[in-house]
Amino acid sequence: MTLGDDPATAAPATDWRAALTAYRELVSKGWGEKTVHWRYADHRDRPSTGQCGVTSAWLMAVLTEVHSVPAMYCYGDVCAIRESADDLPDHCWLEVGDAEDPDRIIVDLTCDQSSTFGDNEVLHASHSSICSSHGVSYEAVLRLGPTDLDDDEVQDRLGQLVTALGPDHLPFMPERLQRFF
Repeated sequence: MTLGDDPATAAPATDWRAALTAYRELVSKGWGEKTVHWRYADHRDRPSTGQCGVTSAWLMAVLTEVHSVPAMYCYGDVCAIRESADDLPDHCWLEVGDAEDPDRIIVDLTCDQSSTFGDNEVLHASHSSICSSHGVSYEAVLRLGPTDLDDDEVQDRLGQLVTALGPDHLPFMPERLQRFF
């Protein structure tokens, strides 16, 4: 299931947005003990728990190279701004747009780690829309572009994910992911 902007007010989905659910399904096939963040290795209540960093790193390569979407890898907290919402600390996601723009797009293929989003596994919506509809704010403490991410600790797990998925997991293999083969 996918969570997006209100269909009555949102523009039609572009190709990359329409592909997000399929990307979540695909990338989840590579999740395992070697791709989970070490802090979550022993207490994974949902399949996506501890997979947010590696999933976001993988998706950034796909969005950047396959769809020409200038996504930024973000690390920070999803903070409840309403009592009915839950915090999700130490989370990773992607953002498209300026960090200060309330209408920047949040792309989170592991939002199901938080009960705030119910059964939805994929989130792509403007930050302002997420704040008003779900009562949470995505607060990045770190924003990295593709080159900056090359030096991040997520790279070892990203290599494990790409290897687990195999070289034929996309019709077009992003150059940034080819180095793992």
